[in-house]
Amino acid sequence: MATKFFGQFLLEHRLINKDQLLEALTYQRANNPLLGEIAVEHGFLSLEQARKVNQRQQAEDARFGDIAVSMKFISVEQLQQLISLQKQGRKFFGEVLVELGHLSSERLREQLEAHHNEQTLALAQIQSAIKQHGNTYNINALAGIACRLSQRALATQAHFQGLVSIDELPYASEEYFLSSITIESVRDLTITLGCKEQLMTDIACRLIKIPSDEVDSELAWDASGEFLNLIAGYFAKETIPDDCSYKAKPPVFSQDISSLNTIFEQVSILRVETDIGSLAICLSS
Repeated sequence: MATKFFGQFLLEHRLINKDQLLEALTYQRANNPLLGEIAVEHGFLSLEQARKVNQRQQAEDARFGDIAVSMKFISVEQLQQLISLQKQGRKFFGEVLVELGHLSSERLREQLEAHHNEQTLALAQIQSAIKQHGNTYNINALAGIACRLSQRALATQAHFQGLVSIDELPYASEEYFLSSITIESVRDLTITLGCKEQLMTDIACRLIKIPSDEVDSELAWDASGEFLNLIAGYFAKETIPDDCSYKAKPPVFSQDISSLNTIFEQVSILRVETDIGSLAICLSS
């Protein structure tokens, strides 16, 4: 059993269809602006200041508002005002479905409870599987970092669906793109990011903030490598002791999915589901 977004849960139970799911997600995104967007709209930050905060956030595992305060662009009091403004306008996915007429309020309450119960069971099963790998701390750390960075750097929601084998990846037989980074330290480790071509292009669009028609294959490769660099950097800081040095090698790219059978023999494969597609993040240590 895997964890699921609430929308995916409803779709699988045939309570909404794909068109309704996409409509609700689009509506929710349009009505849930990011904190930086609110700050610029209300005059708390200039566009240039917001850009600087975003740049620093790519190198620092911290929230937008906390970074803006540390850079002295806004005060703690102004941050609280911004958070309050964000909460006032926030629309949860279930509320959007009711507002659009796709679910009744009563059905929403029933399904939220059912989803919560299913998620609780799935999370317990995931942690049980992780314990069998004997690398619990590193796996959970990597999963958490990947999900946070997906939200901060790519502006997409993400959650850890669990550990899988290469044969369980539903897209293993399709054209697949891999980026790998080796971190040299007391004990070397390698992190590999795998995704389909369309998701790699979407990563480039969101990370570099350019339209898809300006993204060629080389730029998409570079962007996936940069996203992996962020993941690897945060992972090294969180898991390698302060008194140990480390060095990350440049990303290595591949499309040879068959070679992963050898690479994956000694690693844990994490499946991370995002709003824009599935990521396989593989840890070898």
